[in-house]
Amino acid sequence: MLRNFRQVFKGNQTPMAVVMMVVLLGLVAYLAPSGASSAAPDNVLARVYGRDVLRRDVDSMIGQYLKRMGKQANIEALMPMLQNQALDGLISNQLRLELAERHDIVVTDAEVRAALEARLRSIPLFLNDNGQLKESADINAVLRENGTSLKQWEIELSSELSLRKLVAQAASRVPVDQAWVDLENRVRNEKVSYEFVAAAPDPSGIMDPGEPRLQAFLKDSGARFQEGPRRVLAYVAVDQASLGLGPVDDAKVKALYDARKAQYTELKASHILFKAENDSQVGEAFKKAADLRVKLLAGQDFAKAAEASSEDPSAKGKGGDLGWFAPGQMVKPFTDAAAALKPGEISQPVKTQFGVHLIRLEGRREKPFESVKEELRAQIARDTFAAKAKDKLEQLRKRAGERGDLSAPA
Repeated sequence: MLRNFRQVFKGNQTPMAVVMMVVLLGLVAYLAPSGASSAAPDNVLARVYGRDVLRRDVDSMIGQYLKRMGKQANIEALMPMLQNQALDGLISNQLRLELAERHDIVVTDAEVRAALEARLRSIPLFLNDNGQLKESADINAVLRENGTSLKQWEIELSSELSLRKLVAQAASRVPVDQAWVDLENRVRNEKVSYEFVAAAPDPSGIMDPGEPRLQAFLKDSGARFQEGPRRVLAYVAVDQASLGLGPVDDAKVKALYDARKAQYTELKASHILFKAENDSQVGEAFKKAADLRVKLLAGQDFAKAAEASSEDPSAKGKGGDLGWFAPGQMVKPFTDAAAALKPGEISQPVKTQFGVHLIRLEGRREKPFESVKEELRAQIARDTFAAKAKDKLEQLRKRAGERGDLSAPA
């Protein structure tokens, strides 16, 4: 119940079940209780089961769209559509990742390393004169200048591989009738012989309608040839080099890690749940929990008590064990109560939307700084660039407005 992210849907599922799960996840993505987030609220555009979709992610995707479209794109007209498209795409991606996790899809480190090497080898900039990959430090230096890192690429590739496996798993369950297979083979291998004659038009046989008829036709049907208003846009782009941004030093990275230490702390807990759906049941559930807590503090075995008394079916057979969970995976009252405990301590009764809980903290662990250092460094670089670029562009906009010429400040 609580462990929404850990439930695995097993059995003989069909692709329609997968489709329905995507629809349901989409419906509840905005309704699910939001967990703790390290990002500023105005930078979080959507939250999908504890996964934040940030403004910088949307901006980055819009930048990719514009790069593919080239300079001829009507940026002003396209921007609203691109913003919606980018946000929808990122939300859909997070929903697919959630679905992949629920289907117990695993991507190994070896698979990620192989995909990363293939991506790097496809980019000549990362190869030396002998056609071999450059040192990781050299590659990372280039990536940092562009607001990313090898670690970030590994995270992205892990998501991509997970989604590919999800699609492959769904496709493998599609029942295909042999008649369709035979028809497909027949269509693929079918060949057609034909002959044709091309007749080129003879310009000499085309009658000149004359100026009066042309003018009359234009007057009657001129709307067919009208075009909407067009605008010629000029723009100025800023990059890392033009802003004079250097590499992010370790001190800033460590400071951000320390500020977000709670985000990188995972908890392991067990719980006993007493369901309560109305006020009278809440009071009764609190009394049951309080009475049982007295017995637990007196030495009664927590796991046995959970098996006997807990009304959470997902923890049955596990002694109430919920395993390890990160901030945002559990509802906030539950996470806050668990985080306030020391290992071995049992909480006071805690009310959530699911009922009343007794929580015992089993353990606490932190992700080491080295494991997230490059990810944080890339984030600082992106955030710094975004802030500096915004200020620079605002200065250019004001100067262009004063002079009436965008090329002047550029």
